[in-house]
Amino acid sequence: MYVFEYADEHNFDLVIMGTRDQHGIFDKLLGSASSVAIRQAKCPVVLIHENTKYVTPEKIAFAIDDEGKLEESIEEYRKFNDVLKAKTDFIHIDQNEDDLNEQKEDIIDELIESKMAEFSFEIKSLKAKDIITTLKDYCVNERIDLVAMVHKKEGWFSGIFNTNHSVKMAQEFHLPTIIFQEK
Repeated sequence: MYVFEYADEHNFDLVIMGTRDQHGIFDKLLGSASSVAIRQAKCPVVLIHENTKYVTPEKIAFAIDDEGKLEESIEEYRKFNDVLKAKTDFIHIDQNEDDLNEQKEDIIDELIESKMAEFSFEIKSLKAKDIITTLKDYCVNERIDLVAMVHKKEGWFSGIFNTNHSVKMAQEFHLPTIIFQEK
């Protein structure tokens, strides 16, 4: 039984898994255990690289884009972070001169109007060509403790040829990453 199946069967709120750098050909074709869990779990998944010392997050970067459905992910994030009360920077990495207004409205609606968030937050937009590099640089410069991302639904075939940004972030950058499922 896979960890995501066990978590779903027992209605877990969160899955926490380790990840590492090196993967064999089997992992590249079918996906590592962490990438499979991200694609299949119904609850959020936290990936912690084997060379990372976990600390209770005080500052979190939540990466957003202009295509995702944020409402349910933001609500899940609010519940998660109401326990930690970590300052949150919602980071939009703009590659196409897109307007962030709709995402700002979704975030504010979910965090303030529906239920008051118990943590401080800012919404920022960064211009960049490479999402992962820009996010890594931001996390280093701002001393981020944890990255939050939304996993977009994708087909199995697409998953073979495209490395998920959230898995890539956890494996390459060694910063704990929490992934929420797009619903």
